[in-house]
Amino acid sequence: MAKTKEEKMGKIAGMRIIAIILFVMLATQVTTGLAGIAFDLHYWLGIAIGVAVITHLAVNWGWIKTNIFGIKPKA
Repeated sequence: MAKTKEEKMGKIAGMRIIAIILFVMLATQVTTGLAGIAFDLHYWLGIAIGVAVITHLAVNWGWIKTNIFGIKPKA
């Protein structure tokens, strides 16, 4: 079943939001790690980044299979 343009645009918008959130979390992680401050924030943000990365991979697994592993989708 083909996705509508709105569904595709919604997924793209969601992925952009996730990418921005991941960037902010990574920047905060580096800053708190280098400065040695806010260890609790550093610890929990690290866990949140792990969850976000796993979610990101799960959502984009079809793209990863096709473009990274070269497995073509079934017709």
